[in-house]
Amino acid sequence: MLFDNSRFTGSWRFMIYPEAGTTPGHSLGTLCTDGSVITSPPAVEEFPPHPTGVVHVSTGHGAWAPAGDGEAVLTFMAQASGGDGSFVGIGTVDARLELALDGDSFQGTYEFAMADIEGTVFATEQGTVRGTRITVNALVTAVR
Repeated sequence: MLFDNSRFTGSWRFMIYPEAGTTPGHSLGTLCTDGSVITSPPAVEEFPPHPTGVVHVSTGHGAWAPAGDGEAVLTFMAQASGGDGSFVGIGTVDARLELALDGDSFQGTYEFAMADIEGTVFATEQGTVRGTRITVNALVTAVR
């Protein structure tokens, strides 16, 4: 399965807006031509269900696929741990994205679920997401 012709392939900056009205978040992600997704959320995130109120988050790994003209769906997972390194859970994000006409931005919706080691979900969130493509910037000074 190769998505060479998909306009979603490439690297993106994600802005996440939870419906609960909590602080918006951000992440970086790459949608690869083989259908893989790699994301890098902030290393430490607010997470009220944890006793310290924060968790440390790993790189996310997952998959994506085109879902019609100018649309894509994706799922990725990341591990969360407490400040002492203890396992908190595996977070799963499912999203549906719609590419803007400029091809360099998108908007969509997401659902998040945090599950314990047995797979029991103990926290959920949903909201909207916006993305902008990461592009090459011109060098300010010449490289010698």
